[in-house]
Amino acid sequence: MIPNNNHYCGSCNYANPDGSSHCGGCGKKLEQRCPICGSPYKNTVFCGNCGQALSEEVKSGRAIIGSSETAPPQNTVQNTQLPAPGQLGKLIYFTLRTYRLNFGSFASLSLISGIPLFILSIYISLIIDSSIQSPEIGELEKFGEPFLLQDVMDQLNWQNILILASLIILVWVTSILSTAAIIFGAAQFIQDGKVSQVLCIDYALSCSIKLIGVSIALPILLIIPLLLSFILIGIPLLVFLLIRWNFAVCAVVLEDKGVINSLKRSWLLVTGKWWITFGTVLAVLVLIVIPSAVLGLINTVISSFFENFLVSHILEGITTVIIIPFASIATGIYFLGLRMSKESEVSGTDFESS
Repeated sequence: MIPNNNHYCGSCNYANPDGSSHCGGCGKKLEQRCPICGSPYKNTVFCGNCGQALSEEVKSGRAIIGSSETAPPQNTVQNTQLPAPGQLGKLIYFTLRTYRLNFGSFASLSLISGIPLFILSIYISLIIDSSIQSPEIGELEKFGEPFLLQDVMDQLNWQNILILASLIILVWVTSILSTAAIIFGAAQFIQDGKVSQVLCIDYALSCSIKLIGVSIALPILLIIPLLLSFILIGIPLLVFLLIRWNFAVCAVVLEDKGVINSLKRSWLLVTGKWWITFGTVLAVLVLIVIPSAVLGLINTVISSFFENFLVSHILEGITTVIIIPFASIATGIYFLGLRMSKESEVSGTDFESS
């Protein structure tokens, strides 16, 4: 721990009072330093050396780990134990363990987007149901003509369109916040051994503008590869860029980066690790698809015993709330491991053998 409150200048070693922004000896701007271990930092949420919370939204008046006054909880995962890129089994183990020990917290954070998505699916079903029962559609069925999506679209009025647009925007925003909160929760568990839903939500809200900025910037940057993918040419480029920028949200949430810097940070971390990262992302997707398909089949069987479509939507909503956190937790943990691996390469230490 830092022995006193003086802030020593890196250029002239002048002892400045704590809280000074510029050196009183040479006038240069002072580096920001961790209040626990004294390591310099810039635009980060946690200290890269000891894990101390540095962002004002995260501090809450206490250390995360690294303080000599507070021993880390038993569940804390030290940085050297994080899964390195390529250690898929270890990543899955840490992800499942993190999720299992904090299931209630992550499920409640998943509800942030799960509830609006449930409402949207119910509203769409009601529109389709009312369209099918309309006289116009009834006439089509009477003459044996096929029922098309265009027939439903023709039944929409401006009020329905406005409500649908509002719900879609709400689902979009809450999905961003939910993902960010879960990623932050995963990092919080790694650092502190527990997850605070209130702190996760509060922090996600505090960086919501940057998160929305990233979610807008990505489709704009990917629009050309996306258009080219319709003729297959752009598919490899689209996949390449998606993996490169996969951790932009993590950079915003865990390192307090801006929109452009978060994209740069993700690109930098994946450099030299693209194929490993691609394989990991693919494996995580498979691990999500398989239980989703199984739960979907169970939902179909259960729903067949009920005539009310609401039961089916409730079961689908529960499945979504349970499955979604896994990907976000895995992404957050992989990001931390990727970052430690990159820092180890710079310092010359062997992180993967730790």
